[in-house]
Amino acid sequence: MRQVTGERAGFWGDRLVAAPLLMGALLAVAAVAVVAYTRRPELGAVMALPLGLLLVGNFRFAATMTIWFALIWVLRIPAVYFDLIQFSYVVYASIIITLAAYVVRLGIGGQRRLPLITNKWIWLFIATIAIGGIHGAQNVGDIPPWLLANSDIDLGVPWTYYRTVVFPGILLPLLAIFVAAALADHENLSAISRPIWTLVFVIDALIIGQVVTSGEALSLMATQRSEHLTSIGFHSNELGAFLAIAYGLGLGVWDGAEKGRSRTALGALLAVTAVALLLTFSRGAYLAFAVVTVVVFMRGAPKKRAAFLCLALALWFAAPTVLVDRIGYGMTSKDANEISAGRVENIWMPLLLDVGDHVWVGQGLHSIMWTDAQRFQEIFPVNIAHNGFLDLVLDFGLVGALPVFAWYGYLWHGFRRGASQDSDPQFRAMFFGGNLALTSFFLCALTNNRLTPTAPTCVIWIVGGLLIGRSLQQSQRRDSAAPKTSQRQWRPLVGVPGVPSRVAAFHEG
Repeated sequence: MRQVTGERAGFWGDRLVAAPLLMGALLAVAAVAVVAYTRRPELGAVMALPLGLLLVGNFRFAATMTIWFALIWVLRIPAVYFDLIQFSYVVYASIIITLAAYVVRLGIGGQRRLPLITNKWIWLFIATIAIGGIHGAQNVGDIPPWLLANSDIDLGVPWTYYRTVVFPGILLPLLAIFVAAALADHENLSAISRPIWTLVFVIDALIIGQVVTSGEALSLMATQRSEHLTSIGFHSNELGAFLAIAYGLGLGVWDGAEKGRSRTALGALLAVTAVALLLTFSRGAYLAFAVVTVVVFMRGAPKKRAAFLCLALALWFAAPTVLVDRIGYGMTSKDANEISAGRVENIWMPLLLDVGDHVWVGQGLHSIMWTDAQRFQEIFPVNIAHNGFLDLVLDFGLVGALPVFAWYGYLWHGFRRGASQDSDPQFRAMFFGGNLALTSFFLCALTNNRLTPTAPTCVIWIVGGLLIGRSLQQSQRRDSAAPKTSQRQWRPLVGVPGVPSRVAAFHEG
């Protein structure tokens, strides 16, 4: 019989793997199209049933699809642009199927058995979020009615609170676990990062398109920001935080990538992201953007630093007046409250009394909605403290804040170590980008974002999963290499060839 060469076998092997994946993708697209056209989720569920069976037998594909679905859902694209509220059920089903596929590989995987992700920091984080959610569900009845007057979601109902507040807080850490397991299953880095870059480009296009087609002056957008970009589904500060975090990740990857088409394409995406970020008029995003850009370009050769400084000065003098005014908002008054747009006196200071009353364990996840300061109208009618660190202590107290800070400490240390010590240059670049993204996240959290999982932080959770998976890969390699070096060679002082020890010879016999 004629033997097939290794190259030819690999060719057909790739085609055999790609065929069911293509079929599954077509089924998913068809199911979404049917639901969008008929508004009958049950028809989509029937069509997607073969896809579910296919995904249970292919964990890597199931995990990759879950990444796509979760990112699309948390960025609210189906609900805002297609009025597809039922898309959340697609996410639920995808998570259940991926968990089933993971359990199958854990239990009966044979030689292809996957390891259990036992990272203590992320599991401790998930437990903290769950406990905070249970604590908060007991207080949702105290949310003032006027706070929810303009909302379509009644968070005063515990089930709604669990579905819209607690579940997303657990979804992103769970997504990180799926990413780690997929990487341990030898999933390509590009397959995991592709959803990130695609969704970043989509958000860039939506922001730029909204600004261009709005017909409003930039000066009006910069000053009347309560409605700016809300048609996309988020406040402009949230969009700014998302883009700042994604920009930090992309900048780190671009800086460490080899010259080629991929690096050029990523550079073009970064340029578009920078434009979209500036159009959010979010000062927290501006700060993060400036810091990570300086960190990257000032670590190069002297000529590179000089060129960057000249370019930065040229862009500053050429920048539109509206951007300069937005950056320097309130600076001439030298009043902290005015510079912070009223945050100091109308949010932060009144909330300190609530922190003092529940300093150890807090009041539950998103507790700002039922604090005394909120109920007695001592603060602006907001559902976020506009300071992630204050929000964290308000929700979990000092005791609950410790596991959250421990998780981010793990990420910070792991990203820095991986950026300098990982053997693969692609992972070194990714972890350097993760470190920059984490820096952007902390800077944005000073004035807007939460430290608990939110849509703007989804990028960090995917890269955090890569860190866990990469650590698992390296530990597996060390374990597989250990038996090869365990049989010591006995060597006398004179120069003769080494012979196996008696213990090793006994076991071999």
